[in-house]
Amino acid sequence: MSSLYFAYGSNMSLDRMRQFIPQANPIGPGQLLDHSLGFTIPLDEEFRNQWGGAPANVYSTQGQSVWGVVYDVAETQFSVMDRLEQGYQRVLLPILVNEVVKKMWAYKLFEEQFEDREQAIPKPGRQYMRLLIEGARQHALPREYIEFLGAIETEGNADLGDFHQSEHT
Repeated sequence: MSSLYFAYGSNMSLDRMRQFIPQANPIGPGQLLDHSLGFTIPLDEEFRNQWGGAPANVYSTQGQSVWGVVYDVAETQFSVMDRLEQGYQRVLLPILVNEVVKKMWAYKLFEEQFEDREQAIPKPGRQYMRLLIEGARQHALPREYIEFLGAIETEGNADLGDFHQSEHT
């Protein structure tokens, strides 16, 4: 038996996803409505240091949306995913796929170091953002969304313009 999984962060990259879940089957793009993509600094320092910056998270935001990749994953593999996504909680979210809304698993960070997100806006690491952009391209997410990802400021580097422009446009 399998379930659908919505990846909006580094697991959009098929190479990364298959490192841990070799049988993961990409279904195609999906869209989480009324949410925005952000980056959260988790309280767990080891988790925080893994990518050299803040990992992706989704926030309830009316009128915005987050694109990602829908995978078909064997139920037995979710224990691997739960360990991989340590710090995140697995939740069921309504994802729009081919004009139909389906409930599927996603991972969301609930622990935040800053109570007010506007107080300090965390930045993702450069390599982490490369995986998001790579995955978005691999799965043909909308060009505007890929450009949005490429414009996100990263830790230690103002933007990913060179990566964004030089990779398979």
